Amino acid sequence: MSEKLQLQKEKEVGIQKVCHSEPIMEGQLLTMLTQLRQGELDFTINTYYPGSLDAEFSFEQLMQKEYKVIMRKDHPLRHAKSLNELADCDWTMPTPRGTYYKQLADVFSMMERPMVFSVTCETLIGCLSLVAQSDFLTIVSVDTIDEPLFDQRYIALDLKEKLPYATFALVQRRDATLTPAGEHLARLFRIYCRNSDNGIQHNKS
Repeated sequence: MSEKLQLQKEKEVGIQKVCHSEPIMEGQLLTMLTQLRQGELDFTINTYYPGSLDAEFSFEQLMQKEYKVIMRKDHPLRHAKSLNELADCDWTMPTPRGTYYKQLADVFSMMERPMVFSVTCETLIGCLSLVAQSDFLTIVSVDTIDEPLFDQRYIALDLKEKLPYATFALVQRRDATLTPAGEHLARLFRIYCRNSDNGIQHNKS
């Protein structure tokens, strides 16, 4: 047991060193593009949808995640079982360019009664705040739903239509190499994703 504890301690120290030497940010892909282009960030882990960014950035697929529709707990349509029942609702989502939310917008636009995302927020936090205080709906990953405080303000719907899974990728400039610290942190993400239930197993690096 002592050897296992020592290995875990060494791993945690290694992660702390990487985090202290590299800037770490949170946000949608669009908000990261400037920092990636200027070399202020080595890479980002974000949802990915093929598009105009492919020529400039490389996208290494790491894992897939399920997403669900959510609303505030006392929403009048909290018992809805299909997307058709929600077609007339107000919807919000984060900036969609190059992300899973662009994929969703494309899917919904082909429906007989397409959803209308009338409010676009810079971050998912902005969407969640709007949903908590109104009848707006949004779509989030199951990881968000599993957060301890989620049930206090929101409910996730089990609809008969399954939303497409989101692909998360390691995104970096095609014409740049990672710093040693960045490469080490990227390797830790690859290992974590390969060992998770949703990891894409063909990544071996």
